[in-house]
Amino acid sequence: VRGGDVSYCYNAGQVGTSEMTSYFVGGIAQSRNISNCYNLGNIEGNSIGGIVGTTQTNTVNCYNRGIIKGNASSSGGIIGNCNLDNNSSLEGNYYLEGTAQGGASGEDLPGQAEPLPESEMPSVMEVISTGVEQVEWNGEMVDVWKEDTENINNGYPILFWQ
Repeated sequence: VRGGDVSYCYNAGQVGTSEMTSYFVGGIAQSRNISNCYNLGNIEGNSIGGIVGTTQTNTVNCYNRGIIKGNASSSGGIIGNCNLDNNSSLEGNYYLEGTAQGGASGEDLPGQAEPLPESEMPSVMEVISTGVEQVEWNGEMVDVWKEDTENINNGYPILFWQ
């Protein structure tokens, strides 16, 4: 995705190339407002992120389990080239520990883009569901995230429509 806001989606495919010729690549988008999404796919390239490749916007309540292979100073488990200013923010984003060298531009940002060990990743739902966002789905209000009771995503949180 190159434009617009992105919400309530996930990626399970590999993105980028092993030659690291892809720039500003993300598991969900290149650069946009992103909320309530997750990535399972491996991401390769330069300035890459598990969720978004580069950002000057908002990334909220997302998680990544994919392996991030890129330039350590401009890659991250959540955001690759992270350039936060007054018009942008990160909040409640997590990545699987050991899949990247940091959460955003190679650094962890507590409460914004940080790692969780494998043993705690399924509980990421408790964290990202703080102040649970709801959407209308089939005529009723439902929580955006739900528990994976049918093992669709190996016990990790899934989205309301899955």
